[in-house]
Amino acid sequence: MTITPAEETTVKTITLAIDRRTIKVPPGSTVLQAARAAGIYIPTLCDDPHLKPFGATHQTGWLGVYQQTILNAFRETNDALTGSQKKIRESAMQVERVVALREFARLSRLRFDKGVTGYLDVLIAENELFAAELASARILADRYTQQVSVYQAMGGGWVEIAASMAPQPQGMAAGSLQ
Repeated sequence: MTITPAEETTVKTITLAIDRRTIKVPPGSTVLQAARAAGIYIPTLCDDPHLKPFGATHQTGWLGVYQQTILNAFRETNDALTGSQKKIRESAMQVERVVALREFARLSRLRFDKGVTGYLDVLIAENELFAAELASARILADRYTQQVSVYQAMGGGWVEIAASMAPQPQGMAAGSLQ
């Protein structure tokens, strides 16, 4: 709506309807200014009182910053989800390895008990099993850490939830460790 200088002297207010509400504003007001005066919130990236209303987003570069922030959030979330999927597969493969080495250790012990092989075979089998179980525990810890990364990338409030679920030292309240 454009008002000529001649009309501007005669028109004291302009009447607008936003969300079924009638709003009267002075000539030259933007729709955002009218909505703000009426207490109506309209989300925007380009309204800055220090800039001209048209092209303010391009002048400030806020849109580019906003888009970059969103892209970074998507990238972090994608990286965290991909890492989580990889850790799940790695954990499953390690569990299969531990099961196989347990069977190997059992058979080695059985062969030793029957006198077929020496005790060195049993020691080797149990040593391999122990190393695999340690690796399995490490991979499981990495998997849980990766799940925390997913929650963190998605903006979850995992810190507060974890703090409330963690066991507290005796004599301390649940929220006193801050």
